[in-house]
Amino acid sequence: MIGWYAFLGPTRVRRICPRIVPKHQRWRTAYWRALLGSGPRSKRQAAPNCAICTQVFEGIERRLTAEIQSRIVGMLWIITLLIFTNGWRAADWTAAGDRALDAGDPRQAATDFSHALDVCLRTSAPAEEAFHLRVTLSTAYMEAGNYHGAEKTLQEASRAAGRTASGLARAELLNAESALDFRRGKLSAAEGALVEAWQIVARLPAAGDLRPTVLHNMAADEMRTQRYADALVHEQAALRMWQKALSPDHPKLIRAWASLASLEYMLGQHEEARLSMERALMSAERTYGPSNPLLADLLETDAIILDQLKLKKRAQRDRERAREIRGAAEHAGSGRLTWDIREAPEGAVYLRGNY
Repeated sequence: MIGWYAFLGPTRVRRICPRIVPKHQRWRTAYWRALLGSGPRSKRQAAPNCAICTQVFEGIERRLTAEIQSRIVGMLWIITLLIFTNGWRAADWTAAGDRALDAGDPRQAATDFSHALDVCLRTSAPAEEAFHLRVTLSTAYMEAGNYHGAEKTLQEASRAAGRTASGLARAELLNAESALDFRRGKLSAAEGALVEAWQIVARLPAAGDLRPTVLHNMAADEMRTQRYADALVHEQAALRMWQKALSPDHPKLIRAWASLASLEYMLGQHEEARLSMERALMSAERTYGPSNPLLADLLETDAIILDQLKLKKRAQRDRERAREIRGAAEHAGSGRLTWDIREAPEGAVYLRGNY
C-alpha cells in the first residue's frame, strides 16, 4: 500500500480504492509509528513529534512521488521501444547491420542501423555511441546509392560532433565525408578531408581501425587521379594493419587485396597482381559463397590480369564463371565493392564502391 501511495499519491489511491485505503492522516500516523517504534507515551509529547514527522513526511512524499513517477514513465518508454524492436538492443541491431553490410546488402544494413540509432536515442545512450551509429548509417546509405540520406545523416553527425571533444570523432566524420565526396566525383574535396583525417589519426595512439581505413581511402583517391605509386604505398600500409587486427577472410581484407591487385596491375607488376587477386578470390569465396556477385567482379578483374600474363584459357574460365554468377538475379543494391579495371583509350581506371 505504501508503494501505491508513493506512486499515485494518497488522494488518487483513496479515490480509486475508498474502502481499502484508510484516511490520509491515519495512514501517515501508522506509517511513522511503524518506522519510529510505538511512539511517544503521552498526547502532550506526541503533539510536537507528530507535527515534525508530518512536515518531514510531506516533503519526502512529494519528492518520492515525482521521482518514482518519472522512473515509471521511463520504464514504460523502454518497454514500448523493446516491443516495437523485437526486444533487441542497439548492439544487436548494429551487429545485424554489420553482417548485412559485409554480405553486400547495404539496404538491409541501413534499416538495421536505423533501428540501432532509434534505440540508442530513446534510451539516452552516450553521445559518442549515437555519433558513431550515424556515421555507420551514412556508410550503408552510400553503399546503397542513397547519397541524399547519407548527406543528411552526416549533417546530423556533424552537429553531434560539435558537442564532443574527441579528435577521433572528427577524423571519423572527415573520413565519411570524403567517401561521399569521392562518390560524387569531388576528388579534391575528398582528398582534403582525408589528409586532415590522417593528420588526426596519425598522432592518436588509440585510432584503431580508422587508421587503415583512412589509408585505404587515400589509396582509392590517389588511384582515381592516377597517382599509382603513392596509392600502392598507402594500400600496402593499410593491408598490413588490417592483417594484424582482422581475421584472414574479413571483408575489409578482401577489398584491400583486390585494390592492391589493381594497383600492381596498373604499375605493370602483373605477377604480383595475380597473387594478390588470388588471395582476394579465395577469401571472398569462403566468406560470401561461390555465387555472390562480388565474386563475379573479382573474376572479371582477374581475367584481365591473366590476359596480360598470356594465360588465355584461365582468363576464359574466369569470364565464363563470372557470366554464370551474373546469370543469377543480381543482389538488390549490392553494387561493386572492389576495383573494376577496364582498359580505355585514355588509360583511365573506373572505380566503384571502394570506400
